[in-house]
Amino acid sequence: MYKALEIANWFVNRGIIEVRGYYGGEYITPLKLQKLLYFAQDRYGAIKGKRLFEEDILHCVHGPVGAEVCAVYKGDVGIEEPVPSNIDAETEGS
Repeated sequence: MYKALEIANWFVNRGIIEVRGYYGGEYITPLKLQKLLYFAQDRYGAIKGKRLFEEDILHCVHGPVGAEVCAVYKGDVGIEEPVPSNIDAETEGS
């Protein structure tokens, strides 16, 4: 099982790859990142029957948030710098 921040970093890097690779992608904003984490946790649980990451998702006024990820990624501008991510191929393909 991963930490929510590890999964968040994967999403950030994936957004950067799509933008720089001219696939029509966009840099991921912190708000979009929180929503992606929520859906990834739900989808992974439905497919694999277990949690993707340890941390609980909190329900806030503007939608679901993970406290640790929220502390690292703030603001409303797309994240443009790659970050370390260590997700195995099996999880990435789920």
